Amino acid sequence: MSSILTKFTQSVNFKKKDRIPYINAVILMGLFTFLFLGAEYLYVDVLSGMVSEAKTVLAQNYALGISAVGFLLYPLFNRVRKKRLKIISFAVISLISMLCIVLVCMDTAYMATFIAGLVLFLLLGLFGSAAFYVSMRMMKTDRYLARSVGISYALGILLQFANNNLVRSEIAEAVILSIFLCLLVCTLI
Repeated sequence: MSSILTKFTQSVNFKKKDRIPYINAVILMGLFTFLFLGAEYLYVDVLSGMVSEAKTVLAQNYALGISAVGFLLYPLFNRVRKKRLKIISFAVISLISMLCIVLVCMDTAYMATFIAGLVLFLLLGLFGSAAFYVSMRMMKTDRYLARSVGISYALGILLQFANNNLVRSEIAEAVILSIFLCLLVCTLI
């Protein structure tokens, strides 16, 4: 990991004080990537125990599509200029997201799980847009943009790999996703 960080920060103009915003941006984007992939894995895993593969893939496609809608809704949400209202909104949205994670894990009826998943991915799309917007604002220039995004994606994938191989319970997975959701929201606020 230190060799990756060395490569990431290797430049004549990349002084120590300039590293912090880039590292924070990488962590923020990595948190979101893990959260999104973890929620998608959990959602598909739960649905695959209820219905056929065709219906599971269709539900996954709907979830990915609605997350794109959530991604596009963030600029409208960001127009709200009052910081206090944004903080309260992020807190409420994160609580609704955690409730949706719990509803997905409850393994009730297909339609309830499907709708909870759609709401969850709409809100995750909103969080994803916020995470990438805030990350890009943290960076001083776009000079290391590709490197930063690549490393953040690798971080998210690494966390997801560890989560999939170490956590066997859907409830434990929901708790971990909720904790990471809280971390993401706290970082955004």
